This record gives sequence, structure tokens and C-alpha cells, in this order.
Amino acid sequence: MRHILMIDIRSEEEYNSLYIRGSFHVDLAAFTKEELLELVLKTAKSFAEYNPKENDTLRRLLIVTKGPLVSKDPAIEKLTKMVKSLNCITQILSLRDGIESVKAKYPFVLVSKSSPDSDYGFAASRFPSVVSEGKLFLGGLLNAGATRQLEAMGITTLIGVAPNPLTNVDKRFRYMHFPFTENKGSQQIDLLDFETIVETIAEGIEKGERMLVFSVNGQGAVAAVIGYLMVANKWTIIVASSYVLKMRTEVQEFNKDLFLQLNKWSCDRLE
Repeated sequence: MRHILMIDIRSEEEYNSLYIRGSFHVDLAAFTKEELLELVLKTAKSFAEYNPKENDTLRRLLIVTKGPLVSKDPAIEKLTKMVKSLNCITQILSLRDGIESVKAKYPFVLVSKSSPDSDYGFAASRFPSVVSEGKLFLGGLLNAGATRQLEAMGITTLIGVAPNPLTNVDKRFRYMHFPFTENKGSQQIDLLDFETIVETIAEGIEKGERMLVFSVNGQGAVAAVIGYLMVANKWTIIVASSYVLKMRTEVQEFNKDLFLQLNKWSCDRLE
């Protein structure tokens, strides 16, 4: 799970009409570094309450704007200097085409001050990470169970990588299960059938399916997606892994055994 801070620098009226769950409205002209750090601490506390086992380090800052940022604007220059000290990924969500375009794509993350669920939990703004635009998504077990999210994003197929299959998947989605076995003791066994799962993803994408690859602990799904990217784009394991780390910031490290098997599998395919 990621610790993300979202600040909205639109007008207060625009913010109150519709905003992203968990975001904070700030008056950019009067915004100070102390206030920024206070918001960081506030989201860290919410994050810890939601998932106390995770690291509460800020991983991403999302700045919501009405249009593109003007670099020569003094307020923007001040904000740029402040966020550099956070040492996190900074993204700009420009609502140049209006917030309705965001609402159409991600209706589950938007609320207004009049919404009965405007104080909904910190995790409500989470959604699967896009690996290949409009085709392939990477997520966790919570994403696989969020039917409204899946429908809003047009996802049609769920690929689960876990020791056991799910028994309560919504019938509106095509669901496939790929067993993921963990090594125990000194015996080394294949953890995942990379050849089959990569072929399955490729075939689904070719048919126009929008696919979510997910797993309980995240590791199996991550490895499967890396394998697919290596084949589809002719990437090395390092390039594919770096890309996934960039697109899915929740991923902090890879399963060593899976990584070794994935590397061996990719080498065997070249022979």
C-alpha cells in the first residue's frame, strides 16, 4: 500500500464541488513548508491506522490543478522548492478537460462536500496501477474485490496468482487462477508457471480484454507482469523490473526465489 499525499490547488469553490477522497485543499499563495510537513504527518497517521505493518514513509505526492502549472509563477516556484525536500515521486493531475473526465474514469475516488461519505476511509482512493494503458493493470486482493472500481476502469478479466483460488469472484468477470507455491526449507521448486501465465496475458490482451493481475501479497502478480513485459517488449529482467517499480510504487522489493526463477525462465527461452 502506498502512503500518498494529495493537495488540491484549485479554488476553494472548485474543490468543494468535487474532489478526490483524502485530498487537502490549500491556498497556494499562503501555503508554507510547515503546513506541507503537517499534511505529510497527518496522512502518515491515517496510513498507519489503516495498515500499521507498513512503512509510513511518504512515497508519492499528487498535486491537483485546474490546468498546467506555469513554472514562472512565484507560487509554483515556491511549491516546487518545498516538494523537493520530500524526496518522493511528484505527479501533476491537470483537470484541463474538467473534473468530469476524471469522474468518468475513476468515479469511486471522487466526492463532494455534500456527499454522505465524504469522510470515507484513507484507502478509498486506491486503485490498480496501469501497466499498459487500457490493457493491463496490476493490483492486490482488495482491488480484485472492488467490483465498482473494476467496472469503472473497464476491467473484464481477473488473473489471480495465489496458493489457492478465490471462491467469491463476481460472475461478471472472467477469472483465472494460477497457483503460486512458496519454497519451504532447502528444496527449490518452481513457484510459478511463467510460460502459461505470460501466454494467457498475451492472448487476453490480443482479444481486447482489460486484465487485472493480482495476488494476496503482491509478489506473484508482480513477477507475472514482469515476465509478460519481458516477452511483449523484448525487455531484460532489469528493465522490466524497473518499469514495474515505477508504475506500482507499492512494490518495495521482489521475492528472491521468484526473481531467480524468472531470470532462469527468461534465459531458457533464449536457448
